[in-house]
Amino acid sequence: MTYTKTALTDRSGNPASPPIRDSREKTSSTGTGSAAPSTSTSEAKDKTQSISGSAYDPYDAKDYNSSQDFADDKYEEFYDYEDEYEDEDEAYDGAEDYWNDEY
Repeated sequence: MTYTKTALTDRSGNPASPPIRDSREKTSSTGTGSAAPSTSTSEAKDKTQSISGSAYDPYDAKDYNSSQDFADDKYEEFYDYEDEYEDEDEAYDGAEDYWNDEY
């Protein structure tokens, strides 16, 4: 069996041009291309907040009515988990500031 190479033609019989590749199409097996446009950090944050209803709050500050109430319950966590506080008084002040900044 013998194969012969034939040129591709379009409907009118003219030589066909090679297909045009989309610049977003993946161009190698290493995954350097992307099929979807990238999302900026602020757009991603806005989408996350709109999906969840509010920003992530690791200390549940929204559950407290005042900065003092929040600090009374959470200052130990600020002291234990935040590196910037040298003693519990600073952690208490930091907890109050956190609540005031958020609410």
